[in-house]
Amino acid sequence: MMKTRIYFGLLVFGLLWSWAPLMAQADNYFDQGKELYRAERYHDAIKRWEAVLSLNQQSSALYFNLGNAHYQLNELGPSIYYYEKALALTPNDRDVLANRGFVQNALIDVNQPMPKTLWAKWNEQVITLQTTKQWAIMAVLAMIGFVTLFLVYSWSMSSSWKRGFFALSMCCLVISMCAVLLAFKSDQFAAQDRWAIIFEPELILRSGPRASESVVFELHEGTKVKILSSEGNWHLIMSQDGREGWVLAESMWEL
Repeated sequence: MMKTRIYFGLLVFGLLWSWAPLMAQADNYFDQGKELYRAERYHDAIKRWEAVLSLNQQSSALYFNLGNAHYQLNELGPSIYYYEKALALTPNDRDVLANRGFVQNALIDVNQPMPKTLWAKWNEQVITLQTTKQWAIMAVLAMIGFVTLFLVYSWSMSSSWKRGFFALSMCCLVISMCAVLLAFKSDQFAAQDRWAIIFEPELILRSGPRASESVVFELHEGTKVKILSSEGNWHLIMSQDGREGWVLAESMWEL
């Protein structure tokens, strides 16, 4: 038993030892990017922040800064893309929402979203209150609270205390179960909803997955679209106002 603990401790120490320099390097690149941004060297700042991404590190602040830098270069597609990535991690960040809205006002396409039922709106709002990871963490913490409170209830000698601890433990259990359900629905929602940002200045949508098909309509850089299906290197997409058409996958970045 003691050997197992020692081996486990060494494994954890080794992982932390190898992970720490990577984190330090990522932080260094991130800070360098901020300095370059303040110096208005936006291309160089983007390169530094992309170096952070290459280390498999991500954060809302990183995506937010990338969105700002691309906007300064008048690159609306990448700017919207990174703001959307930031909102995927922090859905209610006011700064990100404000900057994304500012960039959206500069886009050519103004697609009004299709109307949703009251139930669909409420369901989506509840699910997206937190990310899948955050719902999962809440479920685990609530379950720990349930187990702890139930054990205290079992050991308590006072009947009044027992009732209180039992009620609290049941509340934690209900919260944990609801959080598990919401984490599952959030993950399912994210998997079903494939979104992308158009990067081409002007993108032609066709009636089928071939260049010879007739033109249906056009969209422009920065427009957010939903990917419905794929065939080879073609995507069937739908604009937020409900129009559909086929485009080459390389003309957009999937979120």
